[in-house]
Amino acid sequence: LPPLLGMLCAGILLKNLGDPVRGLVEDWAAAIRAFGLMNILMRGGLEMDVGAVRRVGLAVIRLTAMPGITEAFAVAVMAVGLFHMPFFLALSMGFILAAVSPAVVVGGMFDLQSRGYGVAKGIPSLVVAAASFDDVVAISGFSMCIGLAISGGGNMVLEALHGPINIVAGTLVGGICAVILSMTRFWDSHYKRSVVLLLLGVIVTFSSKKLHFAGAGALAALVMAAGASQLWARGFGGGLSLGPDGQSAHDVEADLCRIWRVAPEPLLFS
Repeated sequence: LPPLLGMLCAGILLKNLGDPVRGLVEDWAAAIRAFGLMNILMRGGLEMDVGAVRRVGLAVIRLTAMPGITEAFAVAVMAVGLFHMPFFLALSMGFILAAVSPAVVVGGMFDLQSRGYGVAKGIPSLVVAAASFDDVVAISGFSMCIGLAISGGGNMVLEALHGPINIVAGTLVGGICAVILSMTRFWDSHYKRSVVLLLLGVIVTFSSKKLHFAGAGALAALVMAAGASQLWARGFGGGLSLGPDGQSAHDVEADLCRIWRVAPEPLLFS
């Protein structure tokens, strides 16, 4: 039985045999989802082949933006026509339905990559990058549209700029965190790097969520991990770096994978 299917079946059984989780604090579920998304995005960033992504750069952009945005608008048109929903509320529902689950896609691509399928053409890296950025687009689009839907005539300009602010802030914060992680003289083992990466990921994810810029937190986690992987491999950091280390990113990703399998994966899917 595939592990994911087993977790889903266990969750269905638990829900229908007494529902033992009823009454738990609702914020716990939101925190688990945010931590799980952060974990899988950082794993995707650490294992992303940036060179392959550069070679097919436009394809990544098309695969990231076009399907999700097109599906969101299609759902919005149907919702307006069938349910007479306000357009921006319908569009926010469209972004919810259009979001790709990186928890499923990224793990599957890692499995194919480990077997060597499509590696020469950069297909796993292309799909991992597209699935990860697609989630950022969906979160940013939803945040912007739901703000416009319920603002009640508030600051429309600020709501319209919500998406671009997410992208700029997430990229900037992720880059700064990647530079901090490049100081490997302080984090001189992969265990220390894993701990610091997780701590920075938790800080940026939950701080941005608190400030209502969840998309920025997701993008920062992805950029931070991808940037750290490149900086470790190149030995960036001057006197604060121990030098080039191409293996460190794989070791840190393996640590995050163990955490994913122990806590976020079974909690999210069951």
